[in-house]
Order: sequence, then C-alpha cells, then structure tokens
Amino acid sequence: MAKKSIKVKTAPNSKESEMMVLGCSLTSTNSINSAADHLDDTDFYYTEHKKIFKVIKEAYKKDKPVDIHIIAEELKRQDLLDDIGGVAYLTTLA
Repeated sequence: MAKKSIKVKTAPNSKESEMMVLGCSLTSTNSINSAADHLDDTDFYYTEHKKIFKVIKEAYKKDKPVDIHIIAEELKRQDLLDDIGGVAYLTTLA
C-alpha cells in the first residue's frame, strides 16, 4: 500500500503586514481607532505581535494614550517586554 503524505497548511500570514498594523497603531490615533474596533490579538499570527496588540488594545479600551513609551512600560510591567524583543523591537515598529 502506498504511503500518502499529509500536507499541513499554515494559515496565511505576513510579518511585514502585522508590523505595519502595529506601527500605525502606535503612531496614529485614526489607525488605533480602526484597529481596535476591527481586530483582536488572535488575528495576529506571530506571538510577539499578539502580545503587543493585546497591550495596545487594553490601553485603548481604558482611554489611555497609545504610544511606544506607554506600551513599552506596560509590557515591562506585565513581564512581556523581553518576550517581544524589547524596546528595540518596538522602535522598529514605530
């Protein structure tokens, strides 16, 4: 009997696209309004992006300013900053 190979399909994803969404969310009020209304952290494929967006959306829901400094501090407070690549990675997004 011939062996059948099983192909595992990966969900469509684009790291660059996710980075752009996060970057716009960190730098543009209009972008965060739209992203927070239409996206959830589960819409992101990359774990570090899920963590970043979750913190962004939590800040947005609490009417806190969403900028790189506040998000970095919150990631640090939640002990997630190193998990996402540190402040250096956040600055590549903004």
